[in-house]
Amino acid sequence: TLFPASLYIEKEFKNAGVEIAMQYNDSYNEVLYSYANNINTEEGGTHLVGFKNALTRVLNDYAHSEKLVKDDFKLTGEDVREGLTAIISVKLEEPQFEGQTKTKLGNSEMRGLVEKALTEGLGTYLEENPKEARDLIMKTVTAQKARDALERLVEIDRELTFYTGGMGEFDSLCAAAVRRLRARHPEARVRLYLVLPYLTAEVNRSGAYYEAAFDGVFVPCLLYTS
Repeated sequence: TLFPASLYIEKEFKNAGVEIAMQYNDSYNEVLYSYANNINTEEGGTHLVGFKNALTRVLNDYAHSEKLVKDDFKLTGEDVREGLTAIISVKLEEPQFEGQTKTKLGNSEMRGLVEKALTEGLGTYLEENPKEARDLIMKTVTAQKARDALERLVEIDRELTFYTGGMGEFDSLCAAAVRRLRARHPEARVRLYLVLPYLTAEVNRSGAYYEAAFDGVFVPCLLYTS
């Protein structure tokens, strides 16, 4: 886990209350549970929207204020929720449940209240725990770089997937695909190693897969041809 202990936030408002518990781990998945008056809101709702919005904003603000990222760098919701497990529970006097199964909270005011609670609670935690804060930002930055790298690899994959010609032509095609990739993403650094399933053993000994490095993030990607 990233935090020594799960972060717990509790905030009381007039006619409403917000509780949030959250922790990060090394996985790539996000696990979010939300409740309203102890009812499991499986379809989410305004309280979950408020949580997601505030989380993205707080981590972006902290990353920029501490000069941990470049001015034009922006973390997405996917980035900041990778490896996150969180529980969002709200209490309110007149809950409005929507959705097909009536498990989606519709009270518009809860979005702002959850945003306020998380902004204050998480913001304070980051300020008081700079090591954990930096580790969290670096984790989210790495998540974005890895996601970008995979997207760029798909571009190469689309260029080469249906190639069926000879090896000489393949070398030219591969070089052209990399040139186009670099033209679209001039900041990308690319190293390529190739083996295709149908090639000879002699060729296979030259490498096993494509490996691309984008800003220091290495992502292997097998390419299949028909």
